[in-house]
Amino acid sequence: MLPTYLGRVYLGLGFAKMKTDQFVQAVPDLDKGLEILPNHLSGLSARAFSLEKLGDRKRALEDYDRILILKPDDSWATERRTKLQAR
Repeated sequence: MLPTYLGRVYLGLGFAKMKTDQFVQAVPDLDKGLEILPNHLSGLSARAFSLEKLGDRKRALEDYDRILILKPDDSWATERRTKLQAR
């Protein structure tokens, strides 16, 4: 199986779990997907949001920072990061 395909499979599993509020189960799949596709913006966004929901502020901020390095004009990541920093 091609690594890119496998990365997308893991991200897809993580997205599905995140969308059903299964954040604890989503993060490991998103981690695996992002190991293969480290610059996948949707994967980073999903993991950052999941981590935020789980109260892992440090890791969530790291993901939001990574998103903003890759896409400085990402208004959603900027807004989430600002709200998370204020807490």
